[in-house]
Amino acid sequence: MGCSLPFLDGHRVANDNGSQNAVSPSQMGAPCAQMSGYEGWYCLDKAFEVSGTGVSYSVQFRWNRVKRQNRASIVWVLGGNGFGNFRTEYGAKDSQDFLDRYEAMRSIEIVFVDTYNGQKVNSPYGGGYWKVQTGYKDPAEAYTKALEFLIASGIANGEWITHIGGSNGTMLAAYALAYHGAERYLARVIFNAGPFGGDMGRSCLDPDYHAYIGLSESQEAGIRGLVDFWNGWFVEKYCTNQISPPGNLFAERSLLGTGAVRQYPKLAVHVIMGEKDGYDSWIIASSKDWYSNIEAAEKTFDLIPGLGHEMEYDLTTQLARRPPSGSAD
Repeated sequence: MGCSLPFLDGHRVANDNGSQNAVSPSQMGAPCAQMSGYEGWYCLDKAFEVSGTGVSYSVQFRWNRVKRQNRASIVWVLGGNGFGNFRTEYGAKDSQDFLDRYEAMRSIEIVFVDTYNGQKVNSPYGGGYWKVQTGYKDPAEAYTKALEFLIASGIANGEWITHIGGSNGTMLAAYALAYHGAERYLARVIFNAGPFGGDMGRSCLDPDYHAYIGLSESQEAGIRGLVDFWNGWFVEKYCTNQISPPGNLFAERSLLGTGAVRQYPKLAVHVIMGEKDGYDSWIIASSKDWYSNIEAAEKTFDLIPGLGHEMEYDLTTQLARRPPSGSAD
């Protein structure tokens, strides 16, 4: 119990003063103001600058179980552009409240709050993760720095940390694992509706890519268009036009690309996909491609009949309850 986080193998995250866990979480944040469903929760706004582009991403943390001991901590990360309220989503509030009441687990939402066209909205086309369109690596670095801060501040405490994410909330963590060493901080990841499109080169250049089997031309074009948008290829449209970019750009930005770490020997990885996902066979097949190309201490892949591009909270909650291998029950 307490703040031991044994899965870190002695790694401790220093705060800005170089001291270890010097800031009490009770001294940080304030009650979340005028937010329905977040009564009793605390909120805190922070910004994290990434090394590659120097872009600063604005993040809001929201957490429950204030001033209480926690068996574990769970970070929750949204799809789209990372903005919104989990507790207004069907099933999320019940899951978080169950894990609080019966498992003594703290929920911490990591919300990306940079605006899109001057408004805070969840959109796949700007703001949040897509404050600038440089692919997933930069927001994934901001997410990793957010994890480091949560541990250093003591907001994330207990015996282990679990990541729960949906759609782009899976991609953020998957890229953080692949390129930013996030396995140091996480014991379990529970991915809903992703990760997907791990091999950008095949998704963009291979007309016979098996993940496209059964899709219409317009569906393929829509997927390629999103890849171009998220990577800022507005003029070049490398993926839409199915042309190779300069150098190894596809490989450098792919989840399964150059330099991506694929071995996670101390991490449990769970993928939950919907059989009726609106992105059809592409998202399921490309998710399986990523899953089959990684190694982890524990792996499960569940395809849920009737489920669309959404979260499956019953299974997610049951997985979140379980201690990782090597932890105390």
